[in-house]
Amino acid sequence: VVDGSRSDLDAALTNLSSAVVDVQRFIAGSRNQTAEQLQHLSSITKNLADNQMVLKNVLHVAPNAIANSYNIYNPDTQSGLGGFALANFSNPISVICTAIGAIENATSAETAKLCAQYLGPALRLLNFNYLPIPLNLYLGKSPSPDKLIYSDPALAPGGSKAQEPAEIPPAVSAYTGLNGDVPPPAGWNGPPPNFHGAYAPNGLPADPSPALFGGAPIPPGVPVAPAAPPPA
Repeated sequence: VVDGSRSDLDAALTNLSSAVVDVQRFIAGSRNQTAEQLQHLSSITKNLADNQMVLKNVLHVAPNAIANSYNIYNPDTQSGLGGFALANFSNPISVICTAIGAIENATSAETAKLCAQYLGPALRLLNFNYLPIPLNLYLGKSPSPDKLIYSDPALAPGGSKAQEPAEIPPAVSAYTGLNGDVPPPAGWNGPPPNFHGAYAPNGLPADPSPALFGGAPIPPGVPVAPAAPPPA
């Protein structure tokens, strides 16, 4: 097998030797550039590792900041609208007693416990997330209709699209075939069937429900659907 493939092996080894030479030449020519790029990459990864907490804070705060910036924008005046936040009133015990416990002295922890014990029942009565009155003075309104610019005028209230051309019927009907060689389905082009109840044609209402009082007549002016044919 080896003797029969001598020429193929010789060609493969020749190509491999030339490829090795090309690889050595490429590595020798780009060694300095590769080392420089690796040094830059290491500095980038070190910078990311050193500022890991900063990146976490940015990713944590940025979505809310972007949403708030969008919500406070007033499209009529092209300016921002501010509002007061009363988040601390949702848990006054935590705010006041924790602030007392944060004082660095020997009795701060015990004082915070006493604060929660004695002032807790009274401070719980002040819990609220929003102002305890049904009023919101800084709620932004929707843009005025005359300030809106629609990308498509047809989207505006009362807008209308250009009349589209009528659909061209197919040359060959799916029901009757090319030259009428396929028989149409039953009822094709015939009068509509005499439906009753909710399926009544011509806008007739369904059969009226039974009256609340037995024998009470149907109110005048209420159209009645045609009577159903007797069963065959």
